[in-house]
Amino acid sequence: MKSVRKQFSRIGKAAQKGFTLIELVVVVAVIGVLIAIVAPSITGSRDGANAQLLVRSANSIAQNWQMINQQCGTNSAVASSPIGTMTEVVFAGTGINAAYQACYTQSRVLPLTEISLSEGGGNYSIANYPVTITGGGTVPLQVTYNNVPDTLVLGIVQRYDSNVAALPAGASTSSAYTLGAPSGGARTITIIKRI
Repeated sequence: MKSVRKQFSRIGKAAQKGFTLIELVVVVAVIGVLIAIVAPSITGSRDGANAQLLVRSANSIAQNWQMINQQCGTNSAVASSPIGTMTEVVFAGTGINAAYQACYTQSRVLPLTEISLSEGGGNYSIANYPVTITGGGTVPLQVTYNNVPDTLVLGIVQRYDSNVAALPAGASTSSAYTLGAPSGGARTITIIKRI
């Protein structure tokens, strides 16, 4: 009889060692709340880093173009510059007129291949956003990123104007940037650099 009681006693103690369904539900709920609190800050950090990368890239493009023009002694708009297509010069180091190859090499500009991805046909992207470059010389340099999510665009705009709390409903222009109209939660942003 005592051995039967001991067995039931052991079974009762073993049952007490596990978690109840209510305890498991509470633990899962607490983990869910913690994830809900932490997830936006992790996502925001990624957007902040990408915004900084796009702004830094625009600055590097402007600096490279200025160094090439100074070394080669040209200061004309890209359309009439004998150096070549600016996108190819800045990103790939190709497209340079033979007469300007020596001064391009002396400018010691490193093509921005480490931050860009060639999409073929002279098209490039930075952080998976297609980038185009226009202007330069006597015309302000314009670095345009396409299909950028509004959250990322807001981060870029706030780097130039910390008072901006929300993006405008339509297109907008300032001295530092131009925003395209939103389309499906994304838009075009052009960073303007006067060199």
